[in-house]
Amino acid sequence: MSGHEEASAATPQAIADRLQACLQDSDGDPKVFIDALAAVAENHGLVTLAAECGGVSATTLRRQLCGHYPTSLSTVMRVLRVLGIPLQVQAR
Repeated sequence: MSGHEEASAATPQAIADRLQACLQDSDGDPKVFIDALAAVAENHGLVTLAAECGGVSATTLRRQLCGHYPTSLSTVMRVLRVLGIPLQVQAR
């Protein structure tokens, strides 16, 4: 299985675990999280993901996730929703 096929077949739980690990390992650095989300989006198929997010082109989404445009919370939430990963907040 190629890297793209493997990433595309990743379950929402596997993606969530990867993103959670990035948050923990980076001490909450948003750039590390966004970089990981960008890699997940590219592996998932950015054009398809952008279409499913609605209202954002693949080019704009790529630029946001790569840091060329500001990344909004609404974009992050839409990408996570399409990937099947709800954003959650919990107390420590």
